[in-house]
Amino acid sequence: MKFQSVRGFKDWLPEEFIRYEFLVETAKKILKNYNYQEVKISILEKTDLFVRSRGEVTDIVQKETYTFQDRNQEFLTLRPEATAGICRMVIENGLYMKPKPLKFFTIGPMFRHERPQKGRLREFYQIDVEFFGNLTSWYEAEVIKMSINILYSPLKVFYKEVENEDLFTLEINSLGCERCRPNYKDYLLSSLKGNQNALCGTCQQRLERNPFRILDCKNSNCKNEIQKLEPINKFWCENCKLHFEELSELLNFLGLKYVFNPYLVRGLDYYTRTIF
Repeated sequence: MKFQSVRGFKDWLPEEFIRYEFLVETAKKILKNYNYQEVKISILEKTDLFVRSRGEVTDIVQKETYTFQDRNQEFLTLRPEATAGICRMVIENGLYMKPKPLKFFTIGPMFRHERPQKGRLREFYQIDVEFFGNLTSWYEAEVIKMSINILYSPLKVFYKEVENEDLFTLEINSLGCERCRPNYKDYLLSSLKGNQNALCGTCQQRLERNPFRILDCKNSNCKNEIQKLEPINKFWCENCKLHFEELSELLNFLGLKYVFNPYLVRGLDYYTRTIF
């Protein structure tokens, strides 16, 4: 019998741990400099936590999670990401009673039963940052700056002459708030339903479940249909416009180059306003 690792999982050899530890320690120093505190949450959570916090229409639930029944007939899930678990931790331990803001981070493995490919495994390690409080444009700019520092700082050790813009492009968008976002969702539904046969099979399903996900589809037919639509910024309320303008000014003040991408979306329903 030939034994080998499970598809989508991999062994970590000593030389890989050297790189991993260097990256993690670099990230931890930066996060702590921004006053984020490290926490550890359970790898296993009750399945209801992910279904209820995201709804069964979102990508994380649709993409098979590692879910099973234990001996007590309780449904458990290997965490696909950390946000729901940290929110559960804050509520369960009464941390929401403490003075705001609360700033936490955790580093560890996540699990998603997706098709393995280069750069994507079913067990992957993630740095998760969570902010609880009044998330102003100032704090958003801080998170973006912090993220860029984490991406860029390890490379400065090896490539001192490389500038940020040589490594990646910062794209930003706003999904609006609970007041203006539903208007754009209604617009997407009314605009796309009349010609849904032009969409790919996946986006035809998304049209019923989560139409925002159609905006970043890579299918050429879907892209053509999307280009005919009004961009999301045409539907922002005054508060969301002001919020985005403030964030843009702060990014300019910090010297961070960015690209506004109105088709940048995410697969989780709880996102509001700024995404990057």
